[in-house]
Amino acid sequence: MNKGRTTNLEKLVGDARKRADAIRRDGDISEEARARRLAELVGEVKPEVEAELHAIDSGYESDLEALREKARKPARERDQRDELLYEMKRARIERSMVARWTLLGEPSPEEYAEILVSGDDVAADVFEDLAPAYAGDEHRYGLRAALEDGKEQRRSPEQRRADDEARSLELERESAIVMGEFTDPKDPAAREKFATNLLERGLRSVHREGPGWVGTDEAERLDTEEVA
Repeated sequence: MNKGRTTNLEKLVGDARKRADAIRRDGDISEEARARRLAELVGEVKPEVEAELHAIDSGYESDLEALREKARKPARERDQRDELLYEMKRARIERSMVARWTLLGEPSPEEYAEILVSGDDVAADVFEDLAPAYAGDEHRYGLRAALEDGKEQRRSPEQRRADDEARSLELERESAIVMGEFTDPKDPAAREKFATNLLERGLRSVHREGPGWVGTDEAERLDTEEVA
């Protein structure tokens, strides 16, 4: 887990809690004044917490999109000449496949398997793009399963690695941000509610043990240990 993602949020909430503790310990003010000052503190800090939560999620989303793009990226980059040759060959194969399916029979998993064995990436691209639209009921289910397996076989190690990293990062984001009442980091209302809970209930992020959040009781125990 990238432990630096929530460093600013941890500091922001930690500072707010210290200020709140000072207000609670102030014996020179009335209970009414204490409640008012605590409410004012939450109102002051909450916009900053919301902004930090948004920045954290934006950072996750930016990294995830980069990994998804890497996973979608062709295994081998083509220059302008290669791209032209690819498109010419693809157009020729498209015409041939569509004519064969129309006149002689629909695409089948067996035909796809033969293409994969041949190692013809252009033919495989065409088949994967067009075959589902030409498959009848008899072959549709088996073809769908074959295409899923074949596409996975054709992916490069870099694409698979990017996919694995994206899945890991998505789980990390869920663990680091989305919990309790904060169920949608892109929903301003949910983010505002979570920010309020974060400040008023004392929830906090703990990174020295690993990813995740702890609740009020655990936070109080950790704070007691830190003071001691």
